[in-house]
Amino acid sequence: MADENIKRKKTEEDIHNQINLFKNVISNIPHAIFWKDLNSVYFGCNENFAKIAGLKKPEDIFGKSDRDLPWKKGESDAFIADDRRVMDSGVPMLNIEEPQLQANGKEAVILTSKVPLKDSSGKVIGLLGIYSDITERKNMEVMLRKDHAALIETANQWQVTFDSSSDMIMLLDADMRIVKANRACLEYLQMPISEIVGRLCYYIFHTGGKPIENCPVTRMSKEMTGRASETIYVPEKNMWISITIDIIQDKSGKITGYVHTMRDVTAQKNLEDEIRKSEVKFRTVFENSSGAIIIFDITTGQVVECNSGAEKLIKRMRVQMIGMRYMDIHPKEEAEEYARIIDQHLAKGYSGDYEGEVEHEDGSRVPVLMRAQKMKMDDKDVAMVLLIDIADRKRDEVSIKKAYDELKMIQADLIQSEKMAAIGRFSAGIAHEVKNPLAVIVGCAELLQNKMPRYDLDAMDTLEKIKDAALRANSILVSLLQFARPSDLKVEIADPQELIEGVLPLFEKRANEANIAIVKNFSAIKMRLSVDKNQIHQVIFNIIKNAIEAMPDGGRLTIKTHKMVVSELSYSQPSCVIELQDTGSGISKENMMKIAEPFFSTKERVAGTGLGLFMVKSILDKHRGKLLVASDVQRGTSIKIVLPIIKDEVR
Repeated sequence: MADENIKRKKTEEDIHNQINLFKNVISNIPHAIFWKDLNSVYFGCNENFAKIAGLKKPEDIFGKSDRDLPWKKGESDAFIADDRRVMDSGVPMLNIEEPQLQANGKEAVILTSKVPLKDSSGKVIGLLGIYSDITERKNMEVMLRKDHAALIETANQWQVTFDSSSDMIMLLDADMRIVKANRACLEYLQMPISEIVGRLCYYIFHTGGKPIENCPVTRMSKEMTGRASETIYVPEKNMWISITIDIIQDKSGKITGYVHTMRDVTAQKNLEDEIRKSEVKFRTVFENSSGAIIIFDITTGQVVECNSGAEKLIKRMRVQMIGMRYMDIHPKEEAEEYARIIDQHLAKGYSGDYEGEVEHEDGSRVPVLMRAQKMKMDDKDVAMVLLIDIADRKRDEVSIKKAYDELKMIQADLIQSEKMAAIGRFSAGIAHEVKNPLAVIVGCAELLQNKMPRYDLDAMDTLEKIKDAALRANSILVSLLQFARPSDLKVEIADPQELIEGVLPLFEKRANEANIAIVKNFSAIKMRLSVDKNQIHQVIFNIIKNAIEAMPDGGRLTIKTHKMVVSELSYSQPSCVIELQDTGSGISKENMMKIAEPFFSTKERVAGTGLGLFMVKSILDKHRGKLLVASDVQRGTSIKIVLPIIKDEVR
């Protein structure tokens, strides 16, 4: 039983150490994050998970299982089964969609990933989970599927319309070969589709080896116009046929094909009936379109028609828009550019998709996707512009980019944390292996000093150097161990002045020898801090030591204490500031960015481990404090230790 308790305690410590690495990261991201032990019992979670689970604060999750939370029984069982699978196999489970009944009654769909947590030996000791609510995305997928079905239905309807048209329509490729023909065209030719697809159109209609003179398709290829029309008489059929050719172009303007339309104009009355039917269909589609459609006169720029979608998007009544300039619905500073785009593209008959904005009367703006088509209406050249509201899409793009950037930051932090953990484990192992030989060296040196004749000054000096070198090496190893395994805080009430006075005697002799004056300027205002005295002593010790080493030719070290609001810690509550200013060599701008990195040092390699300021920053982080450094090369450095004051002391 004792062994079991020891194992469990070690497991809890390992989990606690790993969780501390991620705690600052996971507390502010929009995902729900949690971690559990081998029995699927929660050890902790972030704010978002606590809110979803109906807990007042993240700490309330400790000791609970999924069966204690609002999820449905089947959901809880599934979550626990997944936990078991991940911890038994040691293999992460990534991006699993699951249902979840949340505390607010919402039945959500979540995207979950679970990874095993391992101790320093690689043994699985629990798991870490992260998930996001994708309910809205799933709903959007359902809507998209419906839209897809609607598009298929529209395509089917187009095919029906294509085949039911009384006009004889063919689609030609760029080489004038027939790609598709409708039923009326096949009836006119009295040929099956299989005999005409892939054949040259002029061979089918004129049985010639080349296009006839004044062929509209050939003419359009040379002139690159949007449409060509002519009426010809067909003696074999005893009928007049109106031929219309429209070019099909890609975005670069290259011709990729033609729409070849023939119409029997001998039955003009029937044609007029078809036109009226087409107008009714157009009006139905026009009015019921989900997008905003505006038609304006290309010559005058005035709006001649718009649908109800345009009224909703632009927030103006149809009677207000008819007659106004189309460009007036856009922001003034952008209207000229939109006009240029439309003019440029409508020269070809239509425009590609491009983004812009429409402006309401109150000055608010809505991002839209625009597409323009040149057409004839009442013998006038008009442009039909389709505007689609893309505000939601824009917001989604921003959210996705933000989430992606946050995930990249989290990934970088996790990688850095794992690196630091590995370095820590390596450092601890090396330190333990080297400390014992160093102790033997120091002991042997002292033994030899005791046995060596006092008059043998060279030997005594050599032994003293051996002992000093071994003790320095031992000091470095102690720093490495503190870096590898930082101790827990032992908090007690302390006065900042007393903390400083507890360290200064250690440096008085060294400061005098180096001709360094230590000036104390303590605040008369009493401040009470809740800190680990030993760790704050270590912080002050390291900073004073660095300051003295930065003034080898003498100088002045000024130590101040005062109470002030420090924006880096709080915008309202005053903090305790312990400021140490030296007149030393200063720190370059290049090195300022790296001074708190582990193993970085501006000193000679034999003089420092590069862990001093890293440990200072780590200790202050644990105390919810800040380290602020300002330096000027050749003028000195100012370091501020900022610590929160006990709330009762804040006035």
